[in-house]
Amino acid sequence: MSIRFITVFGIALIALIGSGDLSGQSPAERKANRFYENFAYENAIELYEYVIRKNPENKAVIRNLAESYRKTNNPVKTEIWLNKAVDSGIARNEDYLYLAQAQEENGKKEEAKKNFEKYDQLVGADQRGEKFTASLNNFATFFSESESYRVEQLRSNTSESDFSPAFMDTAAGGTLLLVSNGFEKSYPKSVFPWNNRRWLDIYTARLLNDSNVALIEPLPRKINSKYHEGPGAFDPSTRTLAFTRNSFYKGKVNRSSDHINKLSIYFSKQENGKWTDIKPFQYNSSEYSTGHPSFSKDGKTIYFVSDMPGGYGGSDLYMSRLENNNWSAPQNLGVTVNTEGTELFPFIYADSMLYFASNGWGGLGGMDLFRAEVKDGNAGKSENMGAPLNGPSDDFGIIIKPGGKTGYFSSNRSGGRGEDDIYRFVYTMQPTALIVVDQADVKPVAGANIEIYQGDKLLYKKTSDAEGKADFLLKPCQKFQVVSTAEGYPNRIQEIESHCGGSGKADIRILMKKPKLYVEVFDKYKNKVIPGAMVSIIDITNGNTEAGSAQTDEKGAVGFTVQPCHDYKITATKAGLPEVSQNKKAPCTEKEESASARLGTGVAPINGVKIKITVVDEQTGNAVANAKIRMITKGGEPVNFMTDDAGFYETILTENSSAFMESSKIGYFTTSKSKTDLTVPKGEKSVTKTLKLLKLREGGTIALEGIFYDLKKSDIRPDAAKVLDYVLQVMQENPAMVIELGSHSDARGDAGANMKLSEERAQSAAAYIISQGVDSKRITGKGYGETVLKNKCKDGVKCADKLHQENRRTEIKIVDFE
Repeated sequence: MSIRFITVFGIALIALIGSGDLSGQSPAERKANRFYENFAYENAIELYEYVIRKNPENKAVIRNLAESYRKTNNPVKTEIWLNKAVDSGIARNEDYLYLAQAQEENGKKEEAKKNFEKYDQLVGADQRGEKFTASLNNFATFFSESESYRVEQLRSNTSESDFSPAFMDTAAGGTLLLVSNGFEKSYPKSVFPWNNRRWLDIYTARLLNDSNVALIEPLPRKINSKYHEGPGAFDPSTRTLAFTRNSFYKGKVNRSSDHINKLSIYFSKQENGKWTDIKPFQYNSSEYSTGHPSFSKDGKTIYFVSDMPGGYGGSDLYMSRLENNNWSAPQNLGVTVNTEGTELFPFIYADSMLYFASNGWGGLGGMDLFRAEVKDGNAGKSENMGAPLNGPSDDFGIIIKPGGKTGYFSSNRSGGRGEDDIYRFVYTMQPTALIVVDQADVKPVAGANIEIYQGDKLLYKKTSDAEGKADFLLKPCQKFQVVSTAEGYPNRIQEIESHCGGSGKADIRILMKKPKLYVEVFDKYKNKVIPGAMVSIIDITNGNTEAGSAQTDEKGAVGFTVQPCHDYKITATKAGLPEVSQNKKAPCTEKEESASARLGTGVAPINGVKIKITVVDEQTGNAVANAKIRMITKGGEPVNFMTDDAGFYETILTENSSAFMESSKIGYFTTSKSKTDLTVPKGEKSVTKTLKLLKLREGGTIALEGIFYDLKKSDIRPDAAKVLDYVLQVMQENPAMVIELGSHSDARGDAGANMKLSEERAQSAAAYIISQGVDSKRITGKGYGETVLKNKCKDGVKCADKLHQENRRTEIKIVDFE
């Protein structure tokens, strides 16, 4: 564990643990244990390494070596000795977490993932195992903005620890506060036994430019004591310094009941260039630590770290408000930022974004930098700031300059000058190019208006250039809604996901499509298409102007590009046939894409009878437009027709002829009411029929006709398979539909046996449909037995078999449709 993390939990100034059973211990081991018990880990490591060479199986030394290396932040050695602890059978549950963290920091992601999963299995209540595993599974997302950052070291970094910068002012040539044990080595200071390094002090540093500082001076002895100081924060509005120090006040060391010198927050004001007397934060305690302060813009809210009782982990983030010159009771910022691990180094930016370091959320390894939006004292979801601010080592202590594009942070990453170093970063968002293209001819659409939304918030609005292009600064790996409008095109609404980094900026194409009007001309008496008919369209909306003309092809069809939402008059002519016309509106939205019209003409046969078919919604009675009507005449081939906007279609049949007609449409279910057998009587001029389709709606129930089972069996018979094949077809046509297939019995016989048999039949029917390729998540089978009767025929009531048959049924219930 690095020195800056020690400044959270406090320092033991006397031995904490007795020597225990000394039998069998060599003098070197006993001396190493004394160092270990007094947190002098560097000295302990040197002796333990000597002891273990003499006795490689010494489990107590393996345990203490692993912990000593972990405490001194040596992940390579930590991994080695924790692996030995696992192999020796002395590993504790938390050792699997520590081992995984060390492996992640050492770049061994797969090994780390296995040990995070192991820890999650052992300690399910601690969510770190689950969180760390999830972060490794989504590792690539941490690099989404990597190409937007430039990171460089401060030239003034020393060979020791320099970290946790804070602003005294943010003007050009301003001043930073920083924490270090590497400057002014002549400045009187004892050695900290944990790692045999000098104790930490707070310094001021004048910025020569954004990446270089000079005039680095320690704060006076009134602030810098003989123990640790830092990190600190400065409120320019009141010239107040809040800083962290071991609990040392007015020359007295305050120890906890277990003899540990915890951390405390202290205040001092700068008046006329001098610092006033030190005042303690009123929530300091000898029994727990407070530290790492950060001020709001007005200095009346302070964010800090504490391991006080009632938190979630090792140390949590808190806030307190200044009210009537007193600080309010600390408020824990909750589980959206705090974990079972350690949260440190808060920094509040513009009173709206909280930055902090944590080892409890997972990430790239070690401590990572996170941010969470703060509003009215409530913190939102924590977000890992990703590479290159975060890496496999410890990254912490970030501050952001006004404007949010540059700042400083601390890290012990490789390539630095010392144990910890301060880095400067510059953030430049990479532009995302949206290119609007005509889908049909793959040419750019110039002058398109592009609006980008996230949720209900409009973020950007631009117009595409001659190449159909417009650049936007979009946050990587985020979803946005793009609304595009252009002359001659319906409004286009498209969801996009911005580039996730790693391969340079990426272009996103926005496809727009001009609406089409398709026309089919057919002979309504012969039920055949008419090729070579001349079709012309008039734009009614645009003052009855001619909009195009063309001949139908061999399929009797022709298409026109039209203006969105305009009304058109369509006329079809051909020599020897009556002229026919129809009005049609072009599509108004991109979802429709096209409109179609069918113009029927022809010469009626002398003995022809008009057949008028209307297709309606069975539940509402409303017309069903564009429903397909399949007609089979005696001895003839099947012919398909489409209803018009009024759900109507008219054809001609001869007297004494017969036909079968069936209607269908995607989104509807065909029942017995959707079809009819028709006989054309002699002497009639017209016959009218209404067919009904059952619209598929969530929660709706549809009885299936023609599903029969052999007595007391659940096998799917061939006749039942035909009905289930139709259900299969409906599910294929409606891929979002989820159904429950229920089987019901009548009330005759034993109720338990009826329930069992109906359950078997329902499961058998569902299994049949699943076997045909439908996802099993989309269908379930459920037996109801005699619990849901459709009539009065319950136990003890005499009924005709026909009534009992009503209760023996199979139904589908639509669980989800859209």
